[in-house]
Amino acid sequence: MAFFEAQRKRYYPGHANRMSAHLTLIYHTAITAEQLNACTHIPSFKIQITGLVLFKNGVAYEAAGEELFRLHDCLAAQCGAALSFRDQQTFHPHITICNQVTPYKAKRVYEELCNGFAPFEATATGISLNNNKGEALPLLFDV
Repeated sequence: MAFFEAQRKRYYPGHANRMSAHLTLIYHTAITAEQLNACTHIPSFKIQITGLVLFKNGVAYEAAGEELFRLHDCLAAQCGAALSFRDQQTFHPHITICNQVTPYKAKRVYEELCNGFAPFEATATGISLNNNKGEALPLLFDV
């Protein structure tokens, strides 16, 4: 995640950047250790960074990969009916590197990053839990 962390530090407003670079698998916060452990059989894996996405107030790298979707599906299945509304929506994996900026700034960052972008591969190496304030919770397991 060093590449994404450097991008985030460069483009994310410092006052709002409360978390390290990450790819959110699920927003559901009441997941138990048992539910998480049911999905830990998936080892570290490759993900493809396929492009950039422009949000109204931010920019992210789009991610893809069979194992990534498998891990997400496993976590969602473990949560079942307790999934939040947000987690019931279609999964669009991404790594946000700029957010909480004006639409003008977001577009400028997007255009800058698109210039010369080529898809690449990254490795997903672990899972961490964070609360909604960006504070890390104890790591329950390694992937």
